[in-house]
Amino acid sequence: DVNETVGLLAIDASGEVVEGVNVDPAAVRVTVQIGSQLATQGLPVTPVITGSPASTMEIESVDVQPALVTVEGDADALGGLTSIDTRPISIAGASQDVVTEVGLVVPEGVAILGVDRVRVTITLRPKQGTRSYDAGVEIVGGGPGFVYEPAVDQVRLTVGGSVAALDTIDAARLTARLEVGALGDGTTNVPVTVILPEGVTLVSSSPPEVAVTVIPIATPAPAATPTPTPTPSPSPVPTPSPEP
Repeated sequence: DVNETVGLLAIDASGEVVEGVNVDPAAVRVTVQIGSQLATQGLPVTPVITGSPASTMEIESVDVQPALVTVEGDADALGGLTSIDTRPISIAGASQDVVTEVGLVVPEGVAILGVDRVRVTITLRPKQGTRSYDAGVEIVGGGPGFVYEPAVDQVRLTVGGSVAALDTIDAARLTARLEVGALGDGTTNVPVTVILPEGVTLVSSSPPEVAVTVIPIATPAPAATPTPTPTPSPSPVPTPSPEP
């Protein structure tokens, strides 16, 4: 590097020294940094997010615009860089999307060309989860004159959805429904269905199907009608003759 004091001279448009002109100050200190040739490089921007959103929310996606920035510096300064960080963005307690413009962290010896801030959009969604329940079997759509015998009396149900929606489930009323209206005599595997609150879906059922045996109820034969016994006609009683 060059760092020294040099004298000043007055020169004309052609570069010739002009005599008889006083220059004030007569000297200045000149510093020239000598390094390798400057280079440019495109690097992605990494958003630095701090804190956690509200307990019922979670991050769905993060978008940065522009997503790439151009940096300039010598080869040594650029060699170890893989991305440019933003200043910290807090989402502590957030219950809705966070949109902000934020500055960039500029490493030593590097210049960012064209921009000094980026726009970051953090999209939140209701926190998702799953829960499992042991539910009783419910026979649905059975007809009169038949007995329906499921192979098991309980099914393990796993359901998923937002935490808020899962909290609305009444476990005591949750059943594994078996639709048997179209079944004939014998044993048939019937898929498990469940009626769930809005925002909740069935993730899995163990087992996913239940064997149901349909047994017709025997109809007893009608009892025989007894043949009525004819009532005998009364015999005439003789009238006694009067004594003489």
